[in-house]
Amino acid sequence: LGPYFLVIRAGYFAPPSYTAAELAEYRAFLAGGGVLWQVSDVHPSGDGLSGALGVNMSGAYFGVAATFASHQITEGVTGHSYEAGGSVISGPIPQDVAVLGWLDVERTLPIMGIKEHPTGRIFFIGDINGLEGVPQPLVSNLLEWTVSP
Repeated sequence: LGPYFLVIRAGYFAPPSYTAAELAEYRAFLAGGGVLWQVSDVHPSGDGLSGALGVNMSGAYFGVAATFASHQITEGVTGHSYEAGGSVISGPIPQDVAVLGWLDVERTLPIMGIKEHPTGRIFFIGDINGLEGVPQPLVSNLLEWTVSP
């Protein structure tokens, strides 16, 4: 992954368990200043990469996210579809995670955010389908965030 600036990991086909070498490659990529879009999907028992990076995504949830925190990525976003099901952050939310979107107005089902990293940047979201339709302005905002300092 080293020569790349951005890696989009679409997790639907990702194994629940990554090898130690694969996880080391992601860590090295982030240590080198890379940007990771960690896109998960339905994972009954969790996604091995998200767990290794400290953002445990699991479950199968459906609906439309319409609750967002104020951030460059969510500016102007009014909805995000979880039409075919997606995962949410399971367990306590780590202190180095800023949740940017929820599947419910009570903010109990966090689906999207960023994770602080000393050198790299991590954006995570729990559903592939919602990004495949290139929802705007979410994707444009995400691209701007990806290349901004």
